Amino acid sequence: MNIAIISIALICYTAILITFVSRSSKEISCSSCGHKYQATPKRALAYMYLLLAVGLAIGTVVLDINSDFSISCLLAVAGLYYLFKKEGYKCLNCKTLNQLP
Repeated sequence: MNIAIISIALICYTAILITFVSRSSKEISCSSCGHKYQATPKRALAYMYLLLAVGLAIGTVVLDINSDFSISCLLAVAGLYYLFKKEGYKCLNCKTLNQLP
């Protein structure tokens, strides 16, 4: 029973994070051709990956102490990558690098 409650809590936690990231997308207008497209900010992706890593690490400790943290470490590395990556988005039509407004 305890495992089911913790699993449901982790699923809800993940759903909330995915909802946060999907709502944080911004509309960018290309400076050269004027094409408008949606882009998710890199910082929002970084926060999602880091919070998923923390949630997965806590879930791993609570559910099974002997399991490894490899997936949690990979998520943390992906979060750090997006946190320090230069912010820029390529236009789908002309491949111009644009910034968020």
